[in-house]
Amino acid sequence: MNAEVNEGSEPVAPGQWMTILGLIVAVLAPLAGFLGGSSTGAVARENALGVWLITGLVIGGLGVLLAFVGGQRWWRATH
Repeated sequence: MNAEVNEGSEPVAPGQWMTILGLIVAVLAPLAGFLGGSSTGAVARENALGVWLITGLVIGGLGVLLAFVGGQRWWRATH
């Protein structure tokens, strides 16, 4: 029964999941940095919220890089 379901499925192109994961990280990391800084009480301390935000932005930048590399792999595999 499971073999029938899997026979028609096509494998995804190389880089497709890397692109999707990179985009998710790029969007959610800065939001998580702001949320983490706000929930730890970093607003009351000087520059502590900024550290959380910069950390989120750096991780988000790595997500953009991951999405870019995944997009290149995906493009090269399909063209």
